[in-house]
This record gives sequence, structure tokens and C-alpha cells, in this order.
Amino acid sequence: MTKWLDAVMKEAKDVNYKKFKPMDEVGSGEHVFGEVDDACRRLYALAQEYKRYAAEKRGEASTTPFIESSSKRHCLEEARKMERRASAVMEIFQVSVRHAHNLWDEKIGVRKGWKLVRIAIDEVPNTARFFAHTPFKEML
Repeated sequence: MTKWLDAVMKEAKDVNYKKFKPMDEVGSGEHVFGEVDDACRRLYALAQEYKRYAAEKRGEASTTPFIESSSKRHCLEEARKMERRASAVMEIFQVSVRHAHNLWDEKIGVRKGWKLVRIAIDEVPNTARFFAHTPFKEML
């Protein structure tokens, strides 16, 4: 297990996080509470790089002729593997940020300029509060 984590951390050190900057502006109701440090920027960028690779593999699978089903299957397996890696690395990123700022029960995000933001569920517009105590809360 630690071999995988060591490999991820080594790969994160080599990633160019400037290629994967967050582009969303800070929204109304979001409160800036800090900035992402370099180590976490690299984790974020690595997760984005994995997602991009997975999307490329899915695109490759969609253009592979039906007759080459083994190639298509291989591309889809690669895409799923990269999506799982992206999800795991993004979770490591989230836990690192939450630990650094002691924000375990808050919805957090990353915005343009590597700003960290939080949003309280009671600040979500009334139309969305209906979902506050449901599985859909994570989509808010």
C-alpha cells in the first residue's frame, strides 16, 4: 500500500501545477479562508491530470471501431483506473486541506488564484435547502 502512495507523492512532485489552475471565481456565499499550499497544489493538479488522461482514453474508446472490441475494452479499463486514481488523489488533497485548516464538517472548494473557500449549508438559497439533509447535499 505505501508503495502506491509513495509513487503518487513522487509523481505529484514532478507535476506542473500551473497547467491545472482552478478557473472558477469565488461565488456569493463562499468565504475565502486561505490559499492552497504548493504540496496540495501538486496533488490537485495530479488529480486533474489523471482526469484528463481518463477522458482521453474514453474518447479513444468511443472512436475505436466495434470490430476492435479488445482495444475498446482496454481503453475503458484504463479510463476507469485513472478515474479511480484521480478520485483517491483528490480525496488526499481534500483531507490535507481539511486537516491544515481544521474544517472537517464544512463544504470546501478551490477557486481561481488557488483560494480555498467554504460555504455553509444555511447560506445556500432556499430552493436548494430542500436537499440539505439528503445525499444530494454533496452536489450543492
